[in-house]
Amino acid sequence: MDDVTRTEVMSKGSDSANSKMTEHISYLELWSKNNSMNISLEETKEMFLGNVQQNPPSSLCISGNVINTVKCFKLLGISISDGLRWDAHVDALCAKVASRLYFLKILKHSGLSSNDLLCFLQMCQSLNTAAWYGTTI
Repeated sequence: MDDVTRTEVMSKGSDSANSKMTEHISYLELWSKNNSMNISLEETKEMFLGNVQQNPPSSLCISGNVINTVKCFKLLGISISDGLRWDAHVDALCAKVASRLYFLKILKHSGLSSNDLLCFLQMCQSLNTAAWYGTTI
């Protein structure tokens, strides 16, 4: 099965026992079974945002296996944390930039021309934008 993201908004002060997520998971299990698809339990995650963290709903299960609850996950290249802070995303971006800069430094020391270095940078940029805007080739 390809990636699926399911969200549920619960109004402030609502009881977490009123969550409909269990019904949605049951429907997803049935649909995937009817369409001969498997749900990857290792890649299936659950995250709570906002006040529901204080009184979370009961754990979700797929085929009797409890879904892991996480504090941060990556969706469409953006790291999202349960506190809706940018720390995890900025850290990941800084690590990626540091890696590319290091590689550029190695390429420069090995004698690549400025045009070749610029070509490498443009290639990196096009790979990043292809995920958001489709391929440009």
